[in-house]
Amino acid sequence: MSRRIAAGWVFALLFGMALVVAGTPMAAAAERPLLPGIVGPDDRTPVDSSAWPWQAIGRLNRKDGGHCTATLIAADAVLTAAHCLYDVRTQRIVAPQELHFLAGYRRGEFFAHGIGRKIERAGGEIPALHLTPESITQDWAIIVLQQPLTIRPLAIRPLTPAEAIKGISLWRAGYSQDRPHMLSVHRGCTILEHLAEGRVLLTDCDATRGDSGSPLLIAAPGEAPAIAGLTSAVAINGAEPGTLAVDARVFRDACARHIRTASPAIQAPAGEPGG
Repeated sequence: MSRRIAAGWVFALLFGMALVVAGTPMAAAAERPLLPGIVGPDDRTPVDSSAWPWQAIGRLNRKDGGHCTATLIAADAVLTAAHCLYDVRTQRIVAPQELHFLAGYRRGEFFAHGIGRKIERAGGEIPALHLTPESITQDWAIIVLQQPLTIRPLAIRPLTPAEAIKGISLWRAGYSQDRPHMLSVHRGCTILEHLAEGRVLLTDCDATRGDSGSPLLIAAPGEAPAIAGLTSAVAINGAEPGTLAVDARVFRDACARHIRTASPAIQAPAGEPGG
């Protein structure tokens, strides 16, 4: 762990809950100053989630009204942050059937709806109030769905050492709390530092509540976009605030058990995504 991360840093999870004041939804303009995770100017822009790969990213809704972001990694499995599955009131993991994945969600419409059947995650405790880069390495989970979806999944593709060193351009896409009904993307964000022996990425990607579980995407020339990391938390009160993501090397092997080759009917071209 770097010296500047260890001294005086505070980490905040990005699970999204609906904010209300006296029973009335808080206006978006009033919410934004309260939301952590925007590094400098807000670089998030809405995208058309009808185009791939965005349609493989969806809102993960919980029965209690909270939401995160999740990504289809196989026809019957989605990847998200483990803390999104933790109910702080009961101090237990929610039942899988209480999780609803809405692929390509946009303003009440979606391409496919998947309900959880089984949850697989890393061992150990789920990151909660006492966050450290080491605990964030366990902040990932796979939700196996009751039925397969007919959308091309996103592959898992960790950064190579050369890519990580030269600060390759990444995209981060999620359903932020201040824009909960449309997918927003920060294009062109980069890695600032490697933590927890390289298993956690500190980035300058804009993310806030609701963006937990959102993918960090890489699209190298000639390659289809793929998942290089998983958004977990934001670092605040430090010399260089940013977003913390689990490196794809951490969950790659677990995801490999679920990944299937996409059928020709749902193939998408390599390169720059639509939207």
